[in-house]
Amino acid sequence: MSGATPALSALLPLYAQEMRVRSFAPSTVETQVLLMRWFIAYGAERAVHEVDGVTRALVERYQLHLFTLRVKSGAPLCGRADDDGADGAVGAVGAGAAAALRPLSVRGQHARLWAVVRFFRWAVRAGYVEHSPAAVIELPRLPHPLPKPALTVAEVERIVALPDLNSPRGQRDRALIEVLYATGIRRGEAIALTLDAVDRERGVLRIEQGKGRKGRIVPISARALTWLDRYLDRVWSRFAHAMTHRRVFISVDDAKTRHQGRPLGAAAVTRILGGYVAASGVSKVGACHIFRHTAATLMMEHGADIRAIQDFLGHSDLKTTGIYTNVSLKFLKEQHTRTHPSAFAAEPAVVTSLSPLSPLPPQPPR
Repeated sequence: MSGATPALSALLPLYAQEMRVRSFAPSTVETQVLLMRWFIAYGAERAVHEVDGVTRALVERYQLHLFTLRVKSGAPLCGRADDDGADGAVGAVGAGAAAALRPLSVRGQHARLWAVVRFFRWAVRAGYVEHSPAAVIELPRLPHPLPKPALTVAEVERIVALPDLNSPRGQRDRALIEVLYATGIRRGEAIALTLDAVDRERGVLRIEQGKGRKGRIVPISARALTWLDRYLDRVWSRFAHAMTHRRVFISVDDAKTRHQGRPLGAAAVTRILGGYVAASGVSKVGACHIFRHTAATLMMEHGADIRAIQDFLGHSDLKTTGIYTNVSLKFLKEQHTRTHPSAFAAEPAVVTSLSPLSPLPPQPPR
């Protein structure tokens, strides 16, 4: 290393460019840059601007700051960092406003610290620093809660019956729900779906670049294809602009004419599907992912092999698919009844006169 020490903010575009060269997804690059900007802002408030000014102590204080930080419920983290890593964000507001604040989730803390670790790994490789100040930081242990309950078949039917089929938007929304439910594809995969990816003869969709830039072929039901073709013929074909990008799911009723025919964005798809789930009156909460989760869970309950579900969902690791064996109570009860000795015992267990609810007999003094 020689010459003037570069500023953290000056290195960030170079780091982003290096990720693009290594074929990271644009969303990954955007996220990592955003997370590093929070750390850069934290350092700047403590007069640390150059890359070699970052010390292990600073990174550890940042970790403590993330742990004690309070953010608005439902709002992205974009507030200023307090000086001591304490919950100054709460102290700056009144008691009533503080009640609406929540701690930053463990996953949120982990993501922000992991971004710092990755950045300094790159900085060492690129020769901007000799040693990473984040090399020995222990990241928070991530929780592994059970997935949220999936929809039942009856609940899915309640949702798909909601779109108004007399309107272009309703026909598009029905096709979107049917495709997500039948194929279990991700929101981003649905947004990127093109006309050329639909293989009607074989009854499959070609997902060219799924998560991690992995492609796969996904079966689609005849029912979903029927609703998709109805939407393409009666609605999609009316928008000449759609032929330029060939994306399947487009804006059809935007107030601004110039926006009609454009591909739907991620936020729009979440808003659309979340609205239908809420309007259906089902007790579950969700939007796009709940249909993917439901497809896998129902397949598991109807006897699908877990490796088939792994290929269906595009999971690299079978452990990721294994969560559906946990959430499917029907599957678990069937396996328990078939394999546990207590479940298929010839006679019921002998019940003693001592009921579990009865008080224990007095014990002799020692």
